[in-house]
Amino acid sequence: MDERTGQSGGSGSPAAPGEHDELTADQREDADRHLRHQLRRRDLPLSLAERASLLKERLYGDFACLSSLLVLSQHTDESDGWSALLDLGITLVSLYFANLVAEYVAHLGVHGVPPHRAEVLKMTRAASQIVSAGFVPAILLVLAGAGVIRFPVALHASIWVLVVSLGVFALLTARHTRLGFLGRTVLVLVVLGLGVLAVLLKYLAH
Repeated sequence: MDERTGQSGGSGSPAAPGEHDELTADQREDADRHLRHQLRRRDLPLSLAERASLLKERLYGDFACLSSLLVLSQHTDESDGWSALLDLGITLVSLYFANLVAEYVAHLGVHGVPPHRAEVLKMTRAASQIVSAGFVPAILLVLAGAGVIRFPVALHASIWVLVVSLGVFALLTARHTRLGFLGRTVLVLVVLGLGVLAVLLKYLAH
């Protein structure tokens, strides 16, 4: 009995460190499924890293849209709403895929393995902020293409919408920092000022 007890006690002893460190394929799949489920749930708070990534890509998308529209504003006589919409769409979609490829390659370089599907979903959600920056300008350009409003009006309205968007998202960013009131104000003014400065320089050059 003592021997059996000893054997039983030996079988119940904790595993040596590192024995179960490697996840099986089923365990990795379960973890991946859990992460995908979390990404689909809108009621779960975003982590600080995810929130920072979303804000970064949205600001990047606003600046990219603004630059594209400022270039188009120099050729209003040679363009219309539909061609401007096509140019803007090509720019944003190109940046979207460029961002995904860059994130994928960076992950490979740092971790040595491809990202899991859940991580790819995080990358696509962050990169989609670039495309979403062009939503309001796209609507205005469609209205211009349909003849509802004049193309120059739609173009300049889109430019200033993006400038306001930069200020709004800079304000959202500032609210989540530990900066004082002065620091937050400077942050918002710097981002907003860059957008206004870009617009003014283009108008002066034109």
